[in-house]
Amino acid sequence: MILIDTHIALWLYDARIELLSAKAQQTLNQQQAILPQIARLELHLLHEIERINTQPEEILTFLSDKIGMSVSEQPCPSIIDQAALLSWTRDPFDRMIVAESTARNLPLITKDRKIQAHHHLVIW
Repeated sequence: MILIDTHIALWLYDARIELLSAKAQQTLNQQQAILPQIARLELHLLHEIERINTQPEEILTFLSDKIGMSVSEQPCPSIIDQAALLSWTRDPFDRMIVAESTARNLPLITKDRKIQAHHHLVIW
């Protein structure tokens, strides 16, 4: 299993595979993609502020059907405890996504350079 950042889910939905590194593409072909719960909320907020036009549930259904991606069912309290320790970012979505990766000891695919600089489980 591998966690994916919100922008990775959007790139996969938009069939923008070329934006992924070769290592990220290879990993996605070999492991089941999991979207953190907080990324689902981030998709809703991006839709509300009109940064994406597609309804989040349509994106999630498409990715589930197309690549077998699922949304995490990790309990929130353990993620929040981990997120509270991540003082290197003020972005609550990044904190929760990295915290879930840490709590579950799962790699995270992200192009986010700040996350790459601070999180040892990043694949890019």
